[in-house]
Amino acid sequence: MSSGIGVYCRRMGRINGPYVAAAGGVVFAGFVLLVAVQSLPEARREDLVFETASAAIQVFPLAFFGVIVAELVRRRDSRRAMEQKRDEFLHGFLRDVVLTYNRTKAIRRSLRGAGLGPTGQGQVTEAQLVRLDVELAELSDAQLDLERLKREARARGDVFRKPEPVTDALHGLEQYVNGVVKEWETLRSRVDVGMGIDTFTSWTRFWAFEANKDEGGDFGEAARRMEQIEDWIWHARSGTSHRGRREAG
Repeated sequence: MSSGIGVYCRRMGRINGPYVAAAGGVVFAGFVLLVAVQSLPEARREDLVFETASAAIQVFPLAFFGVIVAELVRRRDSRRAMEQKRDEFLHGFLRDVVLTYNRTKAIRRSLRGAGLGPTGQGQVTEAQLVRLDVELAELSDAQLDLERLKREARARGDVFRKPEPVTDALHGLEQYVNGVVKEWETLRSRVDVGMGIDTFTSWTRFWAFEANKDEGGDFGEAARRMEQIEDWIWHARSGTSHRGRREAG
């Protein structure tokens, strides 16, 4: 109950601000007039009051509404500036998420191109193991970037306001990538030159990451998470849903 009263008072304060300022000016002017009248001889007081009243009829309405309009314009400009800063932050945030997602996608394609996946045949070569280590180290960096972005979204309540759709999608995307990296960390030491490419079928998360949908792959999950993030930010910036659908490959 007390919190509701507090919110009401704050709202009333925002609404009444310019009126209070204008009323304060009127009171101050009245006080100055009273002092001036009291300091004059009695014969001059009536003339001063009449002249002041005539001027006030013309000046006070303009001054009163001028104060109100100036305050409302200031608040409008302040609100627009805040919204512009929010929009710029969301634009930069989405750019960082997209770049990280695209790095993940590029790593997947590079590994497939190196024959480390369902399309690969024969035995593992030294060059393939070098490529594996380089690309998975890069994937680990991408996972850390996703984790950082997730924390940033949670911390910026002033920007995201209700960040759960974004943070949940980022968490799912980060955990997906982390699963692939963890397999590399724990199983890499068991793979050596000359072993069959099918050795990687025991890396279930890695194999699903590399495989296309018709090969049993699940990279579409990452694409779906990315689409959720884009939709939320697109709507937050423009009020409309993001059009288009991301390809999983």
